[in-house]
Amino acid sequence: VQTCALPIFEAKKPDKAIEFLKSYLSFYSEDPVFYELIARAYSQKEDFQLEHENLADAYYFRYDLRNAIAQMDLAVKINSDNFYNQSRIEHRLKQLKREDDLMNN
Repeated sequence: VQTCALPIFEAKKPDKAIEFLKSYLSFYSEDPVFYELIARAYSQKEDFQLEHENLADAYYFRYDLRNAIAQMDLAVKINSDNFYNQSRIEHRLKQLKREDDLMNN
């Protein structure tokens, strides 16, 4: 998949890359590589909130909860005109923090 996505990135077509990669998430939803690649595409689009959200998922699926929280915290701090995304990301951050509390208490 990475090899297939590479030409899309090089062609600077992040929307196509996102669409292509998300089509694989239903089959490989816990593979951190997909989230890293999607984050890269969002970075190309300069949608940094969704970039950090996807980096958080990549860390989460690498069992690195602390860095997942840090990335999601960055995503929350980026103001978005999209209320749905902002609310979803804030909710996910709360979930990650609750999970961290449960693991460390």
